[in-house]
Amino acid sequence: MFTRCPSCGTAYGISVRQLREGRGVMLCDHCGRVFNALPGLEESVPDSFSQPPKGVSGRWFGGGRRGYDEPARPGLFLRLVWSVGSIVLTIVLLGQVAYFGSMRFAQDEAMRPWLVMLCDAVGCQVPPYSDVESIQIVERTLRPVPATGGYEFRLVMANQSTAAQVFPSIVLRVVDRQGKPAAGRVFSPAEYLPKGSGLSMMPVGKSLEVRLDLAKPDRDISGFTFELI
Repeated sequence: MFTRCPSCGTAYGISVRQLREGRGVMLCDHCGRVFNALPGLEESVPDSFSQPPKGVSGRWFGGGRRGYDEPARPGLFLRLVWSVGSIVLTIVLLGQVAYFGSMRFAQDEAMRPWLVMLCDAVGCQVPPYSDVESIQIVERTLRPVPATGGYEFRLVMANQSTAAQVFPSIVLRVVDRQGKPAAGRVFSPAEYLPKGSGLSMMPVGKSLEVRLDLAKPDRDISGFTFELI
């Protein structure tokens, strides 16, 4: 049997098996048109019969074969590459979120445990916890030291947060009798923590006494202010 492309007239020899496998749908190799081969079936050899190259007698559709315009499904290796790539990109994205949002989330008591878990997975480091608002001031005094002419500042504070936190720095300022600043200084934890204490974090619920010696000021002192940062 033979059929003919309705667009260019190219004729092709076909068999019943080919018709069944392609469900009668064929692609013309000459002009590229997809057409129904059944209406143009002929029993005799057409005068204009054109024998295509060996192995190319039109392309058939249906019957379990992949259609001409249906994209080939990716192989197992390609799907595996895409899956691994997606996982890597997700981890990178989570790492960026952890990095750029770590400072804010690390100071949130509710979010911090989740951030720690995330950083354990992606290999980032969670900034130390710090919440000076939760530090309770138990006692604070400033008294003169006659032997030196200076002053001693004494502070007792306690961490009332639910987690251990870094020790704050102490900003201490003294004022003269006119209420004007006479001197000021920032004391780091290394300067006020007892030597040999071995403390790296401020424990929860425990009071800590701080004593700071101030040199003799050039003016009479009438008061002081301090701030934890």
